[in-house]
Amino acid sequence: DAVTTFLGLGSYAEWDEEKKLAFLEAELASKRPLIPADLSFAPPPAKEVLETFAVLAKIPHEALGAHCISMSRAASDVLAVRLLLEKSGVKTPMRIAPLFETREDLQNA
Repeated sequence: DAVTTFLGLGSYAEWDEEKKLAFLEAELASKRPLIPADLSFAPPPAKEVLETFAVLAKIPHEALGAHCISMSRAASDVLAVRLLLEKSGVKTPMRIAPLFETREDLQNA
């Protein structure tokens, strides 16, 4: 949400699933940077997430396992992690393990 708001695209959190998927797929195909080098725009929780992904980019891929996403609800949750990994500079894609923890989430997955 912090990145899309900063870029003037609106609040990601308020988008429906279709709009989220379209944005994520377009950004995954895009060659331009998505995340600004200066993270001062981001509120502390978002900044911490972006800094964590930046650290993952510096760790050898052999040392990394799967990236688990707790309380996943939709395909956009997986694509958002994939996008953040890629745009943060993670060279070798990590496996992404969504945890659909409610019956409704499993049915919607």
